[in-house]
Amino acid sequence: MATLIDSPSYTQNEVYELAQTDPLEGASTGASFGGIGISNQPHQQLANRTAFLYQRQNTNIDNITVLQGQVATLFARNTWTNTAVFTGPGSYDWVVPGGISTVRAVVVGGGGGGSSCSAMSIAGFASGGGGGGGGYCEGLLSVSPGMVLSITVGAGGAAQSEGGTSRCQSLTATGGAGAFFQTAGSSAGAAGGSASGGNLNFEGATGSDGQSGQFIFAGNGGDGPWGGGGRAGDHGGTPGTAPGAGGGGSYDPFFTGAYFAGAAGAPGIVIICW
Repeated sequence: MATLIDSPSYTQNEVYELAQTDPLEGASTGASFGGIGISNQPHQQLANRTAFLYQRQNTNIDNITVLQGQVATLFARNTWTNTAVFTGPGSYDWVVPGGISTVRAVVVGGGGGGSSCSAMSIAGFASGGGGGGGGYCEGLLSVSPGMVLSITVGAGGAAQSEGGTSRCQSLTATGGAGAFFQTAGSSAGAAGGSASGGNLNFEGATGSDGQSGQFIFAGNGGDGPWGGGGRAGDHGGTPGTAPGAGGGGSYDPFFTGAYFAGAAGAPGIVIICW
């Protein structure tokens, strides 16, 4: 008895051909369906379909195995047990511990400074806008034990000054802009910083407007990722209180003509999780 050839093949000798000369199933005269006999046609089709389903089953098993591995990896990446936090403005080197191949990095730029004011009338610089919040960048980095990661934490901007840029390897978050009086009687809030290089990249929050013509708004600083934008203040705003938060603008409701500085933005931050 010959082995029926199934395509695609899966396990040899599991399906057998009924010969054309078989007295019950054969078709020695006028054989059709590739010469295997009319009665063998359904058996051939069954073999092919069985082989196809077997192949698909193996493919599905392989795909499920890959998916299970990806789920396990994602689960592991969301169970970080260690952190290194860098909050002071400046540059740092961080050495990857043993047994670590992936780290999660969070990078936030410094907050921008709030606008100052020197008001003599409602048409003058009565109320300053708020500084912008620093950009936010987050990503997964492939590393190896002993590798040194270069880290920079951006400083908060002084009055009317831009916040500093923070970095961790290729992840970059620029500082929020400082707020200025655009023209007499107009003080827009400053723009937030940008971000690049991460799996998540978000611009920082824009500071609130200060004075616009006859109208005076609260020139609060833009929030950082965890809030903390500085409040606009009489004769001087309040500084940003959370990483990347902008400083509050200054206002003078009595139009004394004196100069009152805006508040500084908060420094950025870099967090490494593994």
